Amino acid sequence: MIRRVKFGDYEFTTSGIGFGTAGIYREPSKVARRRLLESVLETGICHFDVAPIYGLGQAQGELGRALRGHREEIVIASKVGIGLTSLARVFGRVQSPARRVLQRIPSLQQRARESAASPSSGQFGGLLYRSALDVTSVQRSLEQSLRELGTEYIDILLLHDPDPSLLHPEEVYELFERARVSGKIRAWGVAGELEPTVAVVKALPGPAPIVQIRDDIFRRDEHLKLPGQSNYLITFGVLGFALPRISAHVTADGERTRKWSEAVGADLADPRTITTFLLKDAIRANPHGTVLYSTARPERLRDTAALFVSDPTQPDTSLEVFRQLVRSEMRTSRATTKDEQ
Repeated sequence: MIRRVKFGDYEFTTSGIGFGTAGIYREPSKVARRRLLESVLETGICHFDVAPIYGLGQAQGELGRALRGHREEIVIASKVGIGLTSLARVFGRVQSPARRVLQRIPSLQQRARESAASPSSGQFGGLLYRSALDVTSVQRSLEQSLRELGTEYIDILLLHDPDPSLLHPEEVYELFERARVSGKIRAWGVAGELEPTVAVVKALPGPAPIVQIRDDIFRRDEHLKLPGQSNYLITFGVLGFALPRISAHVTADGERTRKWSEAVGADLADPRTITTFLLKDAIRANPHGTVLYSTARPERLRDTAALFVSDPTQPDTSLEVFRQLVRSEMRTSRATTKDEQ
């Protein structure tokens, strides 16, 4: 059974692995996406991360329909703070043909994803998304999420990639607390890149109970910079930057591939092996929180979920060797990237 973790001071638990729904739209078939979400449930994963902008406005409704009848078994984390433009909503209704084309050209698919991740991420970001941090927009977004998800409450509501300069922290804090007391949400927090997230958390008039930040093996200690007032950590993006970088480094030289593989006792020419080490590393770094994972391939879910069964604090010699190899041979600074959230 997948390890369960307690949400700080809140009276509910979730799974140590959470499923991120932004990436499921790499699969253009609605039938295949429905089966994927059902497969997530079958593995025992109960934490689902979604946002109003995912799938250009389609993800929340699709998730709500797929999980109907399982509401008491799952934890839903949704977001507020970024809205869709009218153009994005039009694209959202006709996106399947475009995604089928992008699926055939992985490099183009990656560039499109990076340039349309957020309002500030690239040439398409500003056309598709808009900042929606004012109280009226936040309230409207919450009500819309409840309708689309088909639920009376959202377990975790996160302020999505907030720009500290556009935020009215006292007003948003009061709104979140009113929503929690009224039962529309069970908990709330802030989600985004480290520096703006820390700035927002510090600006709030009270503690942000949950923080969701990017994390990977190259920025392993950055979450330690978070203000101590937050009591639950969710991490995301543990594969997006690190996996291709490490895979390219290891396989660029045959002797290096052999040396690294012998050292850890596993075939590091296979990206799936590197994926396993990176996930184990992320679990070890956040043993009492949730690590988000996303895939469009159901066959990968069971092996990944199995990593979240055992006690992450137990010694793992191979993982320590892998970490040391990364630290000793890949010391160059990590470029900041925008990956799915």
